[in-house]
Amino acid sequence: MTAGRVSDVIAERARLAEQLIADNFELFIQAETVEASGKALEKGWFFARVLKALYPLIERGSLEDEIRPLLPEMTGDEFDALLDEYWQAVGQARVDAANAKGERLRLRKAVREARRDQIGKEVELAAERALASERFAVQYLTKGLELNEFQQTKIQSLINDHMGRTMGEPSEGDTAQLFIGVLAFLNEAQRTEMLERIKGVQ
Repeated sequence: MTAGRVSDVIAERARLAEQLIADNFELFIQAETVEASGKALEKGWFFARVLKALYPLIERGSLEDEIRPLLPEMTGDEFDALLDEYWQAVGQARVDAANAKGERLRLRKAVREARRDQIGKEVELAAERALASERFAVQYLTKGLELNEFQQTKIQSLINDHMGRTMGEPSEGDTAQLFIGVLAFLNEAQRTEMLERIKGVQ
């Protein structure tokens, strides 16, 4: 029972993170450009927009904070001990990396920074999953095309069939078949817009 509830929480957070990436894709793809600009004001403004976009996940707290209340007391104590050991190891790895660069970093600060960064890592992993997913690609490429209910149903059916057949390992032919199928359910204006978007991300 507990394992099932924990799995549900992990799955919910993963779905939420992926959906936030999909809903704010145009924002997240600006990250490298903003970082390279070197402009502090621009970086600050971008960071504020990212925090706002990720707020539904941030307000839930960390994954460990959500899992801890679901565990029996004894298991919870063991969980806390394992987490503490994990974060100490992560912190020590950061200290070692800093030392290798001739920099100084205290272990306590390293652990604190690692814990602070965990939601960012969660989002990063969600982005990697999303970008490798044809479902995400279809969502992004059809976003704002004002699909009617029939189109939405048919396209979702195509995605479900594709995912069921390929089991997460599609060939180029499988991917091409999916996009051709999606295009077939769009009107002329929607097809033109989707093809332009495909060109823009290639």
